[in-house]
Amino acid sequence: MNPILSIDVSKSNSYAATFLSNSKPFTKPFKFKHSPDNLNELLAILSAMQNKTGACPSVVFETTGNYSKPITTYFIDHGYDVVVLDPLLTHEHKKKSIRKIKIDTIDTNRIAKVYYNNDFAPTKLPDSITINLRNLCRNYEDFNMLYTEAILRFRSIL
Repeated sequence: MNPILSIDVSKSNSYAATFLSNSKPFTKPFKFKHSPDNLNELLAILSAMQNKTGACPSVVFETTGNYSKPITTYFIDHGYDVVVLDPLLTHEHKKKSIRKIKIDTIDTNRIAKVYYNNDFAPTKLPDSITINLRNLCRNYEDFNMLYTEAILRFRSIL
């Protein structure tokens, strides 16, 4: 068995569904907030799944930029494998469907199907050095753009 918690991440509320294996749901899709209490409830569901199957469940969702980063960190810190899918993969799966439906509860099922049909490795959090280097590179690009704009304005004034 390969149990997963499939999440359709959005800004403040997300939808989740749990699966014991492919096409074998453990719970119906449900809505939750990104609060510590609700995330702790998800941990309780994950431990119930682990007790039932004997396997540690994975957490699967699409990358949604800044909305998915805290959830990724939360579950990795609690010892769960997190698989972050590319939204283009789930969009490809949606295009294969006859009915073009955009409902969050259906998206959780779609995310689970994409996960079960492919082989994904768990996501690893970057270390602090990598995060600092990314921030430095972004700052460098911003300053370089400001410098270029200043030179162009100066030339236009002259």
